[in-house]
Amino acid sequence: MRTFFAFVLLYLLFMIQASVNQWWPDLVLLGLVVVSLHENRLASTLAGAFAGLCLDVTSPALLGAHLATLAATGYGVAVLRSVFYRARWATLLLTAMALVLKWAVVGLTGAGLPAVPALLTSSALTLLLAPLAELGLAGLLYHGWQPA
Repeated sequence: MRTFFAFVLLYLLFMIQASVNQWWPDLVLLGLVVVSLHENRLASTLAGAFAGLCLDVTSPALLGAHLATLAATGYGVAVLRSVFYRARWATLLLTAMALVLKWAVVGLTGAGLPAVPALLTSSALTLLLAPLAELGLAGLLYHGWQPA
C-alpha cells in the first residue's frame, strides 16, 4: 500500500512540476530519490519509469530521456542505499548524482539544455531542498520504517 501511495505522490509532484517554469526545483527527482531510499529495487525502478514517462509526455522532444534517466536513478539509489546506511548526507549526494545524469542525458539527446542561469538555479534549489524533502516525505510515507 505504501508503494501505491508513493506512486500517487510522484504523480502529484509531477503535476506541480508540470505547471511551474524551469526555474523551480526538480520535485519529481527529489520525490523519486526519497522513495528509492525506502523501496526495493523493482518498485524504485518502476517508480522512476512511471515518473519519467509522465515527464516525457510533457516534452515530446525528449521522448524516452526522462524515462531512462529516472528509471536508472530509481534503481541506482535503491542499490546504493545500503552503502550509505541512514546517512543524512546521502540524499544530497544521490540527488547531485541524479541531476548530473539527467542533464547529461538531456544534453546528449540533442534537445538542448535550458539556459545556464535556469539550469543552475533549478539544480541549486533541488540540492537545497534534498534534505528537507527526505525528512518530510520519509516522515509522511515511511513513518516508523525500519531498514532490512
